[in-house]
Amino acid sequence: MAAENILLLATGILDSAFDSQVLDPCSFLIKNDVPASIVSYEPSAHWSKQNRLEKLGGIPVPIISLRCLPFVGRLSCWFDGLRLRPLLTSSTVVHARGAINAYRYLRAGGDGERLLTDFRGVLGDEMTRYANGISRLVERFRTREVDQMTKLVVQRSGRILAVSEVLKRHLVEVYGADPEKITVVPCVVEEEKFAYSVENRHKLRTAMGVDDRLVFLYCGGIEKWQGVEQTIALFKKIKEIHPSSFLLFLTRAKPQATLMLQSQMDAQDFKILSVPHEDIASYFHAADIGLLLREINPTNAVASPIKFSEYLVSGLPVIVNRGVGDTGLLVELLKAGEVIPEPNSFPEHLEWIPRSDAQRKALSSNAAKQLSIKANYGGRIRKLYGFMDNS
Repeated sequence: MAAENILLLATGILDSAFDSQVLDPCSFLIKNDVPASIVSYEPSAHWSKQNRLEKLGGIPVPIISLRCLPFVGRLSCWFDGLRLRPLLTSSTVVHARGAINAYRYLRAGGDGERLLTDFRGVLGDEMTRYANGISRLVERFRTREVDQMTKLVVQRSGRILAVSEVLKRHLVEVYGADPEKITVVPCVVEEEKFAYSVENRHKLRTAMGVDDRLVFLYCGGIEKWQGVEQTIALFKKIKEIHPSSFLLFLTRAKPQATLMLQSQMDAQDFKILSVPHEDIASYFHAADIGLLLREINPTNAVASPIKFSEYLVSGLPVIVNRGVGDTGLLVELLKAGEVIPEPNSFPEHLEWIPRSDAQRKALSSNAAKQLSIKANYGGRIRKLYGFMDNS
């Protein structure tokens, strides 16, 4: 039996993960006759932003925006929950993205047995990792609040999603979660947007003048946690051994990235582009190998990078370092690239990485079985919705 109404509870339609991890799954559910809608808590700083209002008007699924208070802990979430309460019915199953949204639902008087909490990471470590001075003291207080909220949410949730096996173990060992309640689902991708295209690949490679180059891809911002410096350093090492190597750098921070790369590399060995998200898959097809390097820390240890899922469903093999959630296991399972011990380690088996069109198509298809919205929201997650509706 399907739930009468699925409410996806999220934060911020301008969040970089909103489209792929909230909007696309909601659209999929609706197309497959599952009544679903979104409630998105909007940070006060974004409430009146023109781009938020424009995007809100163009979202093609039922959505309600609620203005939330600045997060100072359980008290602010209690007030946020009051705004949610009128939207809940006895037939609603709530899929809450993160412990804070799940806590808001519980403070709204929601039934924990109808709550599916979707844990995406270790929020406390994310808050404090790069904070300093007064802000670090504030984040320590907020982290303690999140810790208490997480304990309650873990105890009260009918079911739990975790983006990695490592995160599942963390929830069990640190918060006493029941492992039988936890289902591991990594960050998902819409297969139709990313499935490998031979035509896209050859058209773009010719347009960029890289038909005879070994094209490595970096896609992301230039923040420290993205591992940009390690990526550039690794690429330079690879180029010493493989002179035809070329770095395709996709980022919204094009001016800053240009300054960074121009000071370290020859102009003929890289290209920096800012590409609309709807066109980005074609550039993944055009590349030969994706680079995904992260420092080893508690945040990354449990992570499921969206970019990793997008790379694999695009049929793009990946070089990733150990210590990033379950990415190493998936690379080995799908024969999808190479796992290196540290971000500064040299890949030993570049020549074994699959690069033919047939291999890329096979990788794209096999990865979709693990990482696509269809495989997860049409399968495991939808079954959880039905189970919770009967609880």
